[in-house]
Amino acid sequence: MSLLNSCSTARPDATTANATSNATPAVVTAQLTAVQQTAEPVLLFEKTPCFGPCPVYKATIYADGRVQYEGEQNVPLIGKHALRLPADTVTYIRRQAESMGFGSLRSAYSQNVTDLPSTYLTLRQPDGSLKEVRVEGGAPAELEKLLAYIHRHIKQIAVAKN
Repeated sequence: MSLLNSCSTARPDATTANATSNATPAVVTAQLTAVQQTAEPVLLFEKTPCFGPCPVYKATIYADGRVQYEGEQNVPLIGKHALRLPADTVTYIRRQAESMGFGSLRSAYSQNVTDLPSTYLTLRQPDGSLKEVRVEGGAPAELEKLLAYIHRHIKQIAVAKN
């Protein structure tokens, strides 16, 4: 049997064909952009260990508010969990990052102290690329405030699930 013979020859019905052909390029582009925004994470947030009781977890966050969370230690929720942030919270985080010029921040801020945990924030940029910033202290106040905001909201949804 040839490959061509094994394929289905069914055609879309007239309703499907008309709906697709009537869509304007702008509508199709908007639909594809919406699918892309929910299919790919818009930010990654990670807190690493220290020599004390620092929270250690990773959160992968999507534009629609889905959160893939993995708690490791000193957090209210251990293991992998599906959580949800309000989409407005995700939008707020992205706007705050944009307004502070996140894309032009240094890739690392450190005070060269060995016991400080690292906080990683990786954001999808408007061009689709990812920008990661590692903070161990000494970061601009706006960035520290944003990191605290993200941590507080992730902790709230982890506690609520627990």
